[in-house]
Amino acid sequence: MFGEKGSKVLVTTRNEKVSLVMGTLPVHRLQVLENEYCWSIFKQRAFVDDTVVLGTYPHLEEIGRKIVEKCKGVPLAVKSLGGLLHSKVEKGYWEFVLTSEIWELENDENGIMPALRLSYHHLPAHLKKCFSYCSIFPKDYFFEKEELILLWIGEGFIPPRGNRQMDISRDYFDELYLRSFFQKSERLNRSGEPMFVMHDLIHDLAQSILKDVYLRMEQHDNDKLWNNIGTKARYLSLFLNRDHNTAERLDALYQVRAPRTFLLRGPSFYRVEIPCLVTNLDRLFDAWRCLRVLCLRNLYFGNNDLSDMIGNLKLLRYLDLSYTGIRKLPISISSLYQLEILLLEGLELELPVNIGSSLVNIRLVKILSYKCRIPQENRRRYGVGDLKLWGCIMGCNSITISGLDNVVVSNADVSQYINNFKNNQQLETLTLEWETTRDRDVAKAIMECLQPAPTNLRILKIKGYYGERLPRWMAEMSNLEKLELDHCRSKVLPPLGKLPSLKHLIISSLDNWEGEWSLEEDMDNGEVSSTSEQLFLKLVNLQISNCPKLKGLPPCDFPDLRTLRISDCEELRTSINPERISTLETNDIFRCPNLR
Repeated sequence: MFGEKGSKVLVTTRNEKVSLVMGTLPVHRLQVLENEYCWSIFKQRAFVDDTVVLGTYPHLEEIGRKIVEKCKGVPLAVKSLGGLLHSKVEKGYWEFVLTSEIWELENDENGIMPALRLSYHHLPAHLKKCFSYCSIFPKDYFFEKEELILLWIGEGFIPPRGNRQMDISRDYFDELYLRSFFQKSERLNRSGEPMFVMHDLIHDLAQSILKDVYLRMEQHDNDKLWNNIGTKARYLSLFLNRDHNTAERLDALYQVRAPRTFLLRGPSFYRVEIPCLVTNLDRLFDAWRCLRVLCLRNLYFGNNDLSDMIGNLKLLRYLDLSYTGIRKLPISISSLYQLEILLLEGLELELPVNIGSSLVNIRLVKILSYKCRIPQENRRRYGVGDLKLWGCIMGCNSITISGLDNVVVSNADVSQYINNFKNNQQLETLTLEWETTRDRDVAKAIMECLQPAPTNLRILKIKGYYGERLPRWMAEMSNLEKLELDHCRSKVLPPLGKLPSLKHLIISSLDNWEGEWSLEEDMDNGEVSSTSEQLFLKLVNLQISNCPKLKGLPPCDFPDLRTLRISDCEELRTSINPERISTLETNDIFRCPNLR
C-alpha cells in the first residue's frame, strides 16, 4: 500500500505451491547449508568451549558430525539438537541420539520434523508439559517471559516449593530457550524487555504432540472448523480481531465439556466491545466450573462490570482482567479460595475490602494503582491475611492503605509477610494511614510487614502512626525523594539526613516529638550521637508544623535547601541560620514564640 512506483515484493516460503501462486518471476530455491557450516552452528549450541571439550572428549566430534549430517543442512534442526546435547559429554547419550528410531519415522520434505521431535522426546517430563502448552498461542505470537510462566503456574505445572516457584519457572523457560524451542525477538514489551516467539515448525511440533487436548481457534477460521469442535479439549484459546461475531463463536466453544484453560483475548491496540459479552460470560462461569486459568485480557466491557457468577469457578488459580475497563470487582471474587495469580493491569479500581483475608493462596497481584479502605465492620478486626494481599501486589506503582488501625497482627506474623511486600520492585508511592490510636506493638508489627523495596520507593506518606518509634527501614530507602509524616505519635525520627535522594521533607502534628532534632539517632535505645558527615545533600524543601515539643533543628548546612517553612512549634528555640544557606529562596517562620 505504501510502496513507491517500482517497488518489489519478496515472498519467502517453505511451500513451493505458495511461490507458484504468488510468483511473477522464476522461483529461487535456497540450498541447504553445507555440513561444515552446520557443524559450526552445532558446536556453538552444544559446547560452552568447544576447544576444551573436544580436546578432552575427541570421540564427540565424530558422533556430532554424523548427527549434523542427519539434519540435512537445516539450521533449525541443527540448533535444536545442539541445544539438546548442551554440556552433555557422555558418549552413550550422544550415540543414543544418533541411532534413535525417531530418525526413521515420519519425514517432511526438509527432513526437519524428526530432528525436532527427537529434541522434544529427550526433554524431561516437566518441560514436555510446559512446551506443549505453548500450542495454545497462535503462530507468530509474541509473548513475554513472565506471561508464559504465570500461565504455567496457574495450570499447576510448577511445583510449589515455598517462595521459589517463580525462580523454578524461570529456570524451565531458560532451559527451553537454550534448546531453541523459543526465540528472542526484536520486539520489546512495555518495560523495554525483549519478547519471545516460536518458530513456525516448532509451533507445528507443539500442536502435533497432543492434538485433541489443545484447541486454538481464531475468528477467521471457517465454519466447518467451528462446527466440528471436539468435546474433550482441556486447553482452549480464542484470539479476537475487530469483528463482532464473537457471541456465536462462544456458543460453539461450549461443546467442550470441562476445559482447564480458556484464553479469550482481544487485540492489543483496539477496544473490542463484544455484544452480549456479559450474558455469554455468565454461561461460561456456570458451565466451565473446572477452569484453572481464565484470561479475558484486552476485552472491553464498556459500562458493564464483571458478573458476580465468577464466584462459581472455585478451582480457578489464574485470572487476567487486564485492560478490560472494569472499575469494580464483584464480592464473589473473595470466594475463589484457590486463586494464586490476579492480573489487573491497566485498570483503576477498588478491591473488595475482605479480599485479602479470603484469598488464602494468592501469590501475585499485578495492578497499576491500588487504594484500599479497611473499615471496621460489625466489630470485625482484619488480620494478617489482608497484609498478605498487599504483599503480593506486583507491578503497582502506587498503593494507598487506610484504616490500618483495624488490622490485628503479631510480631510472629512479620517474618512470613515482610519479604512479600519487598518483592514489589515497581512500587514508587506508598501511603499508610491509621485513624485511631490502639496498641503500639501492633502498629509496629504492621509497619514491619509493610516494608517496601528499598531501591524503588520515591514517595512515602505516613499518617496517624502511633508506634513509639518510626521504623528503621525508612532510613534505607535510597531513592526516596519525598517523605510526609502527619499526626504520628513517635518520639524520635530515623536518621533521615542520610537519605541520599531526599528532596522534600514535610512533618506536621508530631505531638510526641520532643527535644533537639539530632542529626543521627539510635533507634534501639534512643541515644543521640553527633556526626560530622554531610547530611540532607539534596533536600530542597523542609516544612515543619504543629510540633509543640520540638526545641531545635539540626545544625547542618543543608547545601541545596530553597524553601524553609516552620509554624506552630511552641518550644522551638533554635532554627537554621539562613545566612549559612546560600540557596535559600523562601524562609517562612511564624507562631514560634520562643524562637531565639
